[in-house]
Amino acid sequence: MFFHSLDAGGVQPLGPTPSGPSARKDARPAGEGPSFESLLRSEVERGGAKPLTLSGHAIARLTGRGIHLSERDLSRLTEAVDRAAGKGSRDSLLIYKNVGYVVNIKNRTVTTLLDPARMASGVVTGIDSTVFVEDVREP
Repeated sequence: MFFHSLDAGGVQPLGPTPSGPSARKDARPAGEGPSFESLLRSEVERGGAKPLTLSGHAIARLTGRGIHLSERDLSRLTEAVDRAAGKGSRDSLLIYKNVGYVVNIKNRTVTTLLDPARMASGVVTGIDSTVFVEDVREP
Protein backbone atom coordinates (compact mmCIF):
# COMPACT_ATOMS: atom_id res chain seq x y z
CA MET A 1 0.00 0.00 0.00
CA PHE A 2 1.00 3.60 -0.54
CA PHE A 3 0.08 6.95 0.96
CA HIS A 4 -1.19 9.28 -1.73
CA SER A 5 -1.01 13.01 -2.29
CA LEU A 6 -3.46 14.97 -4.39
CA ASP A 7 -2.01 17.89 -6.29
CA ALA A 8 -2.55 19.62 -9.63
CA GLY A 9 -0.90 16.68 -11.39
CA GLY A 10 -3.29 14.14 -9.86
CA VAL A 11 -2.71 11.49 -7.22
CA GLN A 12 0.97 10.88 -6.47
CA PRO A 13 2.38 8.06 -4.31
CA LEU A 14 4.50 9.25 -1.38
CA GLY A 15 5.95 5.93 -0.36
CA PRO A 16 5.06 2.57 1.13
CA THR A 17 2.63 2.27 4.01
CA PRO A 18 4.34 1.15 7.23
CA SER A 19 3.18 -2.24 8.43
CA GLY A 20 4.04 -4.84 11.01
CA PRO A 21 4.68 -4.55 14.75
CA SER A 22 6.79 -1.40 14.46
CA ALA A 23 4.19 0.50 12.42
CA ARG A 24 2.68 2.29 15.44
CA LYS A 25 5.07 3.11 18.23
CA ASP A 26 2.31 5.01 20.07
CA ALA A 27 -0.11 2.06 20.19
CA ARG A 28 -0.76 0.90 23.73
CA PRO A 29 -0.48 -2.76 24.57
CA ALA A 30 -3.69 -4.72 25.00
CA GLY A 31 -4.99 -4.76 28.55
CA GLU A 32 -3.74 -1.28 29.52
CA GLY A 33 -6.38 1.34 30.33
CA PRO A 34 -10.10 1.12 29.59
CA SER A 35 -11.25 -1.09 26.75
CA PHE A 36 -12.83 0.28 23.62
CA GLU A 37 -16.07 -1.42 24.62
CA SER A 38 -16.18 0.32 28.01
CA LEU A 39 -15.35 3.71 26.46
CA LEU A 40 -18.06 3.24 23.84
CA ARG A 41 -20.60 2.15 26.46
CA SER A 42 -19.89 5.21 28.65
CA GLU A 43 -20.24 7.54 25.65
CA VAL A 44 -23.56 5.96 24.68
CA GLU A 45 -24.83 6.22 28.27
CA ARG A 46 -23.83 9.90 28.41
CA GLY A 47 -25.45 10.50 25.06
CA GLY A 48 -22.04 11.07 23.49
CA ALA A 49 -22.17 14.78 24.25
CA LYS A 50 -20.00 16.91 26.44
CA PRO A 51 -21.87 18.90 29.09
CA LEU A 52 -22.76 22.51 28.45
CA THR A 53 -20.44 24.98 30.20
CA LEU A 54 -20.81 28.67 31.05
CA SER A 55 -18.04 31.21 30.50
CA GLY A 56 -17.13 33.57 33.32
CA HIS A 57 -18.79 36.39 31.37
CA ALA A 58 -22.02 34.39 31.01
CA ILE A 59 -22.01 33.55 34.73
CA ALA A 60 -21.59 37.25 35.55
CA ARG A 61 -24.51 38.11 33.27
CA LEU A 62 -26.71 35.42 34.84
CA THR A 63 -25.86 36.58 38.33
CA GLY A 64 -26.29 40.26 37.49
CA ARG A 65 -29.73 39.64 36.05
CA GLY A 66 -30.85 37.31 38.82
CA ILE A 67 -31.33 34.40 36.42
CA HIS A 68 -31.08 30.96 38.00
CA LEU A 69 -30.82 27.94 35.70
CA SER A 70 -32.32 24.72 36.99
CA GLU A 71 -31.21 21.26 35.89
CA ARG A 72 -34.25 21.20 33.58
CA ASP A 73 -33.22 24.56 32.07
CA LEU A 74 -29.67 23.29 31.45
CA SER A 75 -31.09 20.11 29.94
CA ARG A 76 -33.29 22.10 27.53
CA LEU A 77 -30.34 24.31 26.52
CA THR A 78 -28.11 21.26 26.05
CA GLU A 79 -30.72 19.66 23.78
CA ALA A 80 -30.82 22.87 21.74
CA VAL A 81 -27.01 22.86 21.41
CA ASP A 82 -27.20 19.24 20.21
CA ARG A 83 -29.79 20.25 17.59
CA ALA A 84 -27.65 23.16 16.42
CA ALA A 85 -24.56 20.93 16.24
CA GLY A 86 -26.53 18.44 14.17
CA LYS A 87 -27.20 21.18 11.62
CA GLY A 88 -23.53 22.21 11.45
CA SER A 89 -23.82 25.44 13.44
CA ARG A 90 -20.70 27.03 14.90
CA ASP A 91 -22.07 29.91 16.98
CA SER A 92 -25.74 29.98 17.79
CA LEU A 93 -28.27 32.19 19.54
CA LEU A 94 -30.59 30.12 21.72
CA ILE A 95 -33.82 31.89 22.69
CA TYR A 96 -35.17 30.44 25.94
CA LYS A 97 -37.58 32.05 28.40
CA ASN A 98 -37.14 35.51 26.80
CA VAL A 99 -33.35 35.39 27.22
CA GLY A 100 -30.84 34.95 24.41
CA TYR A 101 -27.89 32.64 25.06
CA VAL A 102 -24.98 32.97 22.62
CA VAL A 103 -23.26 29.57 22.46
CA ASN A 104 -20.06 28.38 20.82
CA ILE A 105 -21.33 25.03 19.58
CA LYS A 106 -17.98 23.28 19.11
CA ASN A 107 -16.83 24.12 22.65
CA ARG A 108 -20.38 23.76 24.03
CA THR A 109 -19.89 27.01 25.95
CA VAL A 110 -22.42 29.76 26.64
CA THR A 111 -20.35 32.88 25.97
CA THR A 112 -22.86 35.63 26.78
CA LEU A 113 -26.51 36.42 27.40
CA LEU A 114 -28.86 38.92 25.81
CA ASP A 115 -31.84 40.25 27.73
CA PRO A 116 -35.08 41.13 25.91
CA ALA A 117 -34.09 44.82 25.66
CA ARG A 118 -30.80 43.95 23.90
CA MET A 119 -32.56 41.51 21.58
CA ALA A 120 -35.16 44.19 20.75
CA SER A 121 -32.44 46.21 19.01
CA GLY A 122 -33.00 43.77 16.16
CA VAL A 123 -29.36 42.98 15.33
CA VAL A 124 -27.30 40.11 16.74
CA THR A 125 -23.93 39.54 15.10
CA GLY A 126 -21.33 36.78 15.31
CA ILE A 127 -23.81 33.90 15.03
CA ASP A 128 -24.69 31.56 12.19
CA SER A 129 -27.94 30.15 13.56
CA THR A 130 -30.80 30.69 15.98
CA VAL A 131 -32.61 28.01 17.94
CA PHE A 132 -35.95 28.69 19.60
CA VAL A 133 -35.99 26.51 22.72
CA GLU A 134 -39.42 25.44 23.83
CA ASP A 135 -40.13 25.86 27.53
CA VAL A 136 -42.02 22.66 28.24
CA ARG A 137 -43.83 22.94 31.54
CA GLU A 138 -43.90 19.79 33.61
CA PRO A 139 -47.30 18.93 35.19
